[in-house]
Amino acid sequence: MSKVLVVPALRGLLLLLVAAQLGCAAQRQQMTPGEPGGGEGLEEQEQPSFESVAEALSMIMGARDARRDAVAVSRLARHPDPVVRSAAFRALGLIGDPRSLPAMSAGLEDPDTRVRAMSAFALSQHWAWPLTEFRARTMSASIEQLLLQAIDTEVDSHGVGSPALPGYIRALSEFGGVDPAVDTLLWSLLRLEDLPGRVRGEILRSLAVQGRAGRGSSLNSQHLGTLDSASSRDPSSRWRISYLLAYSDVDVDALEAAAVLLEGFLSLDPSSLERCWALRALGKLASPRSIKKLLSTLKESRDNPRARLCAVRGAHSSTAAGAEVLAMGLADPSRDVAAEAARGLGSLGEFGYSTLRNWLPVKERIAGPLAVSRLLALSVLIKENHQSSPAWLVSAFPSMLEELRLALLSDDPQLRGAAYALGSFHPSPQSAEMLFSRVGQEQHKGALVELAQAVASRSEDKLEGALLAWLTGTDPVLGAIAAEGLGKRPGAYVTEQLLSAFAGFSGSEQAERRQAIVAAMKTRDTTTDEDMASFLADPEVQVRMEAYAGFAGSDPEVLVPGPPQERDLPVAGAGLFDAHRLRSASIETSKGTIEVALLPDLAPSAVSNFALLATQGFYDGVLFHRVVPDFVVQAGDPTGSGWGGPGYSIRDEFSPTPFGRGTLGMARSGKDTAGSQWFITHSPQPHLDGHYTSFGQVVSGWDVLDRIAQGDQVRGVTIVSQDEKKPASR
Repeated sequence: MSKVLVVPALRGLLLLLVAAQLGCAAQRQQMTPGEPGGGEGLEEQEQPSFESVAEALSMIMGARDARRDAVAVSRLARHPDPVVRSAAFRALGLIGDPRSLPAMSAGLEDPDTRVRAMSAFALSQHWAWPLTEFRARTMSASIEQLLLQAIDTEVDSHGVGSPALPGYIRALSEFGGVDPAVDTLLWSLLRLEDLPGRVRGEILRSLAVQGRAGRGSSLNSQHLGTLDSASSRDPSSRWRISYLLAYSDVDVDALEAAAVLLEGFLSLDPSSLERCWALRALGKLASPRSIKKLLSTLKESRDNPRARLCAVRGAHSSTAAGAEVLAMGLADPSRDVAAEAARGLGSLGEFGYSTLRNWLPVKERIAGPLAVSRLLALSVLIKENHQSSPAWLVSAFPSMLEELRLALLSDDPQLRGAAYALGSFHPSPQSAEMLFSRVGQEQHKGALVELAQAVASRSEDKLEGALLAWLTGTDPVLGAIAAEGLGKRPGAYVTEQLLSAFAGFSGSEQAERRQAIVAAMKTRDTTTDEDMASFLADPEVQVRMEAYAGFAGSDPEVLVPGPPQERDLPVAGAGLFDAHRLRSASIETSKGTIEVALLPDLAPSAVSNFALLATQGFYDGVLFHRVVPDFVVQAGDPTGSGWGGPGYSIRDEFSPTPFGRGTLGMARSGKDTAGSQWFITHSPQPHLDGHYTSFGQVVSGWDVLDRIAQGDQVRGVTIVSQDEKKPASR
């Protein structure tokens, strides 16, 4: 294999570049090769005495959870035991102190393959580190070069069968696009006939993740030939190829080849997983041949609603080319399929409205789940077309306003929530008046959140009083939404109210409100150095990180006082359980029971927190407030709004473990903001890998998982420990 970037002095030069970008003499001194965690090879350094494995792992866990002591963890990254070194590198990635970059870079030369793979994962976590945008850009380019060099060295030294190579490739997917050598390298590897299946899978995943992020290159006929050969050598890679095509642009002269390849997958009677991604990929092609296949799927798959859903979702991504598929989908007997079709038509302008205009009998337009989808589709129509105000849309405003009025009288909070979403975009003064009339009347938490978001999105003076009342009210969620809305409004008195609220609402349960206030203040020209210092001194990490994100601008020499990611150790009670004793969980729902194997070795804090809340009965009666077919089901919010939680947050515990079908993960809204909300994936979701905490895996109850709909209930969660023969009652 030809070398890509094998230059002996490259690593040292890159580290000096990063040190210069950090702009701090103390940091540069700490990153010299002679210091712990420096860039020298392990064998060239004097080996200090180390703690026992148990002591070292305990120290690493404490530092990882507190997001501090990167220097001490860097020292333990040279521990004689590879288990300790691997744990240390993962911790360094999660702590996110750029000064530990030399230690993570040195890990790419570790003699143990598992350790090398984990050091690559640690480097890939740079996206979550406390960096200004300027530093993130320069560091990203430097780390990408390090990984390219590491892959080239790994292949030369250990061959393409190296167990560390998949980890390197997975890490590289977080960068891609900065250097064209990334694309060249991945496709060159993919063409090798002796490539192991696991490496092939990681390459396909990385190419797809880059495409999903808009960093991938357009696929040509040569690429399609490579994918065809890969599918022949390894049938298990077909769903990954479909996933790649679903998120990639294809050259015009390669559209036919791509459609033939995908149709071939469908003709082999593959699993529903492969079928779904193949159908969605056909929609992305938006060619006459691919659209014809989607139409035939809708007509011929009457006993397979999931296939029809995926066909409609594919048509949704094909925009105008899939209009006929979406129109047919409106009449589908499956509620999920019809709802997906309606959402897609909302993006098709006049054709979308003319198709939706007569959809559903009049009495059904203000009742039931499909009515919710209809209102949301109308919201999209207005949102995407109101700037140009075409005649067809202006003529539709009166009838939309009447639907809005009737929906606000409904007893269904989901329908009222959808009506509030429509009200946020409908431009008439009457719609603003309708929203104002609901302030103080809406009692359902989920619908109230939608109302607050609608009010915050509008500019009428009459609505400002409601925002100010929510800003200073008792509900932190409404306060956060109000802060976001007020940040767009001028006036010194608004600034005074925002700063007063920031000072007046202390405690971890008010962190979301303070974070939103900081975000609002960053958009105003009146933020003083004193204000910023107050924001950066906040006791909650997410507030400090919000302030840090805009601090220093593009000046590499400006330093932020203190590590903004540091936080106190776990909240009281979160350590109630010895996580390693926790074996499984039974999630009893209104549709049946889902059994989950817990993963305490991977995510001890998430498992302990989940077990604590479960045994307290926290999850009893909560709703699945979010269900996206073929993606996730989500629960754990006591308010049912998607904004609620336990009043505290836990640390992220990202890992290289992939999100496959049935993975249990923690929902979050930013760095270290997970609390009580969790989700289970319907299908593999590679873009979640390394970005969310996975802490369990479904082992039974698959049919229950697939039947869960939004609004279904979690009746209870029972935890089983290793020393228990049957589930213990609460």
